[in-house]
Amino acid sequence: YPGWWEGGPQLSFYVNQAAWQALPEAYRQAFEVATAEANQLMLAQYDAKNPPAMLRLAGQGVKLHPFPKDVMLAARRATFELYESEAKTNPDFAAIYRPWKLFRDTQFQWFKVAEAAYANFNYYVK
Repeated sequence: YPGWWEGGPQLSFYVNQAAWQALPEAYRQAFEVATAEANQLMLAQYDAKNPPAMLRLAGQGVKLHPFPKDVMLAARRATFELYESEAKTNPDFAAIYRPWKLFRDTQFQWFKVAEAAYANFNYYVK
């Protein structure tokens, strides 16, 4: 742990743009509400079911080990090298990746101060 490929679960729903535009507005709104609800339900189940499952594993003697920092850094480096390489040759990927990376980097500054600091304090205080 942590799973490099998934910092947290999230559902994605894709609809053909022409089909989407052909739907009545009420159907589009219903779809948006239903997909948001599906994502929230999945997150709630993920958060509610994983802790007891982890405790059951621990009760059977399973020991969890984090990936070594060098493995995590190598995975991160390889991932972003791949993203940068793809962005250089694929304009569609670059159009999504570049703004996403800028947003992500900006958000990290906030989350380091607010969310991560609070979470780290609470997770390690007994």
